[in-house]
This record gives sequence, structure tokens and C-alpha cells, in this order.
Amino acid sequence: MTRELVWALVAVLWLWALPSAGQQPYPADGVQAGASKGAEAVPEEKIQVAVMEFICKGCGFEQDKMDSLSDAAANLIREAGENLIVVGKDDIRSALSFEQQRQLLGCDNESCMAELGGALGVRWLVVGNLSLFGKSYLMNIKLIDVEKVRVAKGVTRSIPGQEHLLLEELPRAMRELLQSIDGARIKSLGALGYQQQGGVSDDLQHYIQPGSRVGLIPLSLSMGITAVLPPYMTKGDGIQLQGVDQLDKLILGFRVQAYLGYTLLDWLSAGPRLRVGFGSDPDRDRLRTWFDGALEIRGTLPLNYWLRPVAIVSVGVGKMWDHPNGDGPEIDSLFVSVEMDLLLEMLLSESWRLGLLVGACEDIYASIHADDRREDSKGFALGLSIQLNVGYEF
Repeated sequence: MTRELVWALVAVLWLWALPSAGQQPYPADGVQAGASKGAEAVPEEKIQVAVMEFICKGCGFEQDKMDSLSDAAANLIREAGENLIVVGKDDIRSALSFEQQRQLLGCDNESCMAELGGALGVRWLVVGNLSLFGKSYLMNIKLIDVEKVRVAKGVTRSIPGQEHLLLEELPRAMRELLQSIDGARIKSLGALGYQQQGGVSDDLQHYIQPGSRVGLIPLSLSMGITAVLPPYMTKGDGIQLQGVDQLDKLILGFRVQAYLGYTLLDWLSAGPRLRVGFGSDPDRDRLRTWFDGALEIRGTLPLNYWLRPVAIVSVGVGKMWDHPNGDGPEIDSLFVSVEMDLLLEMLLSESWRLGLLVGACEDIYASIHADDRREDSKGFALGLSIQLNVGYEF
């Protein structure tokens, strides 16, 4: 009996010692295991961001408009940040004492802002200001890391002097700031006001802002191949046209042209165009050179795409020289050129463009001379071309 009592006491002590040694008894089905999983779940950390009032530095805005701009920035953060809590200007006023609010009025450096951020109990501060230089707004927005007392990210935007463009540029500026917040989870770009179309990167869609092109000077250089079809000739009665028959050949050649314009509207520019070309017939019996100048009008729609079409119409005058590669008459003529082109250009940056130019022209030979003898005839020749175009706006 004594032996059984001793063994029972040992068993009780062994079972009592298991929990203290870090050993858990076998859990009941679904109870202990569920409790263990629940203990592992950690609530997601919320990140507080305070948006201070935006300041006007000679921008000409009333404070109400600046408040609207800072409210828009706060709303963008609320919409885009999945784990961000925004402290707005009303919350800031209620949280700060009267003396701290007075201090805020003269606060323009990182250490001062960080001190106020500490008073608010936030990790991040967003501050901004707006200035006007000539006809362009300068928007500066900074993200301040309160714990490290430093500017984590600064964004500067130069915006043409139209107020609605500020609201269009603000989402892109806020996107850059939010990417610098440690641990922030940002929603898709649509939450920041982006309208992606066709999967094209938003950075390539907004090189050209409405209202920003007026007054710009586009410069472009094109070069490529051309084909001039045999002309349709109208011959005078009773005149021997010895030289005109020599024009009845297909000409394949190369041409270069330059355009310098002025932007009248966002989508419309006009200016002079100079062109030179040279070529020969497939048998190289005749060599032809021509030069002309024209007034060119360009229309661009739509503006806000990285790849966009440009319709071009031009009317000009020039001169053609057609030389024999051996025996034959020397032929020259003044001509009038009417041309229509389509340029498909890609925006490489805010200023540089690269495109493909295809077009057709009608050359009217109004005064044909063969060996310095005037021929009583006129010609109508169709030309086709395809060219590489490089453009720059300044």
C-alpha cells in the first residue's frame, strides 16, 4: 500500500512539473490550437501623417484656396494609404495649445516642424508652399520625418499659370511623397487621380498639360525616301516638246526638310518649312534635284498621350532641275507644291519628340524650260514620302 501511494505521489509531481518546464499538455481539439493561432495575429500598425496648412509665398491666393489645396492633399492620402491615418488642420488646431499655434506661424525649418510633430504625436509631417514666378507657379511639398528630424522627401513642380493645373499636378506630387513613408501601403495609382489608358505608364501620359504649349516654338528635322511618279502633262498645240518627254520617268530619291513654327493654340502651330531633295530614275538616265519653301500648319490631337498623331498641311513654291546622265536636254521648272502629311510622334520628354512622317504631295510644274527654251506645257506630278522626324520644343 505504501509503495502504491509513493508512485501516485511521483505521478502527481511529474504532471505538475510539466507546465513549469515549458511543456504543454496535449490540447483539446480545436481549443488550444485556436488560441495559439490567435496569439500569433498582430494588429496592423497604423501610421499617422499630419498635413499642415499650405502657405502662399507671393502666389496671389487667398488663404481659403491654400486651405483647399492642403485639404485636397489630405484627402489624397486618405484615399491612397491603406494603413495611413491623416491628421488634418482642424485636428491640429484642437491638439495644439494657443502658444504652440503661435509658434506654428513662424515655423519654417525642419527642427521646428519636428517639434510640433512630436506635440501632435505623429511620425510624419507634410508641409507645402506655393509661389508665383512670372506666369508659372512653383509648388514645393516636403515630407518630414519627425523621429529623425529630417526631410525624408521633397517634391518641386513648376506649373504653367493656370489654377486648375495645380489640382492636376498635386496627385503626382503626393504619390512621390507617399512612396517615402516607411511601411506605408499605397493603393493603385487610380486612388491618386491617375487615369491610365491602354496600360500606358502615367509618367508618359502627362508631358503636355493643357494650356502649356501656347507660345512654344517647335523645331523639327525630317529625312527619308521619296518617290515622284511620272507627271501628267498638258501640251500646247503646234509646239514641239522635245524636252518634256524626258520628264516621263519615275524618280526615286532622298529628301531632307526642316520646320520652325510658333504654337498659336495648344493643338495648333504654323511656320515656314524648307525642303531639299535629289534622286534619279531607276536606270539613272536622269538626275533630279529640287528645292522649295512652304507655309506649314500642324494640328495635334489629343495632347495628353505619349504617342499622338499630328496632321500637317503645307503650300509652297520651289524649283526643279532635271539633268541628263549623258545625252538629253537640261530641264528646269518652277513649281507649286501642295502637301498633306501625317506624323505619328512619340514623346521622349517634355521637349523632345521622335516620330514617323508619311505624306503625299502634288507638284504643279508651271513653267518648264528645256535647254533654256520655254515649253508651252504644264505638268502635275504626285510624290510620296516616308521620313524619320526628330522634334524639339523650346
